Amino acid sequence: MQVSVRAEWDRLKTVALHRPGMEIFFGLLVLYASLYERPFSREGAVAEHRRLEEILRDEFHVRAISVRETITAAADTSPAFRDRLVQQSREDIAFTGNGVERGLAALEFEKTLRAHDPGHFFDILMTNPAIYVGGGPGGREIDRAITARQPLSNLYFLRDQQASGRSTPRWKRQNTGRNGGG
Repeated sequence: MQVSVRAEWDRLKTVALHRPGMEIFFGLLVLYASLYERPFSREGAVAEHRRLEEILRDEFHVRAISVRETITAAADTSPAFRDRLVQQSREDIAFTGNGVERGLAALEFEKTLRAHDPGHFFDILMTNPAIYVGGGPGGREIDRAITARQPLSNLYFLRDQQASGRSTPRWKRQNTGRNGGG
């Protein structure tokens, strides 16, 4: 896929979008750290995003491509791309805990790489997980805790009121000289 933009005012023909997923769950747990102004409905965010996709497609005739689908399709068709996706996942995932269990978890991750579909690795990139593994009481159990370190939870900012259907503030209309905003 070739990406190019000659000028911000040129007609948009194709746009890559990522529909909100599990990563915003983590963002909603700590609003300030995720740059969220206020709490919101995850289901509502997905519905609003789908509506944006429809508006772009049906009203503006813009081709919207899914970032997730583009990456997973490329990994399905290109072994080299899949290898890069897997390698990036290796770098992003962290195993912590005591040496034995941590080593076993990391080894199991490596041994099962071929069994996972590209969506699994895409989710690792989006959530950036840290996995703690350690021995439980009596040595017969394994404790685990999975956390998301810096998940990509703030990919969903929409600043153009025309696209979101909200009216343009008076100060913006006066500054741009247009009714539709700028």
